[in-house]
Amino acid sequence: MSDGRADLPLTYRILHEPRALFGLCVLGLMLLAAALAPWLSPHDPLEQDLLSSFLPPSWQENGDPVFFLGTDNLGRDIASRLIYGARTALIVALIAATMAALLGTVLGTVSYTHLQAHETREDRVCRGGGEKKNGGGGGG
Repeated sequence: MSDGRADLPLTYRILHEPRALFGLCVLGLMLLAAALAPWLSPHDPLEQDLLSSFLPPSWQENGDPVFFLGTDNLGRDIASRLIYGARTALIVALIAATMAALLGTVLGTVSYTHLQAHETREDRVCRGGGEKKNGGGGGG
């Protein structure tokens, strides 16, 4: 049940799919925030101010406009920690995806090699591959 879109270029299909565009926008914003973290974050994410601990977000009652998303139990700015946390999240995701691709490639190669080593004549004939040719001369 093809909708006729399978023959369209991948970029066209991605750019005309709202869910894919949303995902690309979120990823783009995360990449931008991670790259510009030193300039975007309003405070040092590790700086502690115990007198400002547990402040609510700025739009709530008793919220401080200096800390837009509020502070945690040690008085650290939550917005700054989220912006800097994007770096760690993206690095971990990139490493995990790379390791999965490498492991899948190695396992696929080993299983294919193992399959070829234990393949019988009947397996090749059933696949339509004919008989395996041995190197050198022989029967003709």
